[in-house]
Amino acid sequence: MKTIISIFSLLVIMNYLQAQSMENPGTPEERAEKMTQKMEEDLPLRPEQVSVIQELNLKYARIIQTEVLNKNLSKWSRYNKSMKINKQKEKELKSLLSENQWKNYEKLKSEAINKAWSQIF
Repeated sequence: MKTIISIFSLLVIMNYLQAQSMENPGTPEERAEKMTQKMEEDLPLRPEQVSVIQELNLKYARIIQTEVLNKNLSKWSRYNKSMKINKQKEKELKSLLSENQWKNYEKLKSEAINKAWSQIF
């Protein structure tokens, strides 16, 4: 039962977030720049990390653009594809961040999910 609730919860959150971001997602360059700036402030990134993280964010923003946004996929397919791509990105990202930065990243990710929940309900 908990598994069903968890799956349903993720679907509801992703549907809401996707609807918000699909209206005008911006270019991959714009999305990567925003993500890098947010990470620079919130984690925070060291100066030598910024350009490497910017490149990583751009790489995956372009992948999302071609494999998710530019395709006529169902919501479920977009969700699955996005989650798979994000897992790949997080594997690379984890190796670029310190342990404390990674903990901050996971905390911020959790807070974003909770915020999405509160906006839905």
